Amino acid sequence: MTALLFLWSIVGVLLLQVGLLLWLCWPTMGAKLHCAWCWKRVHLAHLYPESWSSTICETHYRHLLTQSTARRVRRRATQEVAP
Repeated sequence: MTALLFLWSIVGVLLLQVGLLLWLCWPTMGAKLHCAWCWKRVHLAHLYPESWSSTICETHYRHLLTQSTARRVRRRATQEVAP
């Protein structure tokens, strides 16, 4: 009886921990779930549902912003050098 109570208390604590983890991480997981770039990164782009809009997560947004900034700087540098 004591072992069964102990086992159920362990299961209860584990369920609470999983619930807390999901509650804390759900906004991030939701953003990553609908990011088309994340799906491409894990090679699942062919499974991306067509009914979803192609949103982008913060990580890939910062990556694209960095690329865009670097491209803009290179373009300006080549325009200044050319006569």
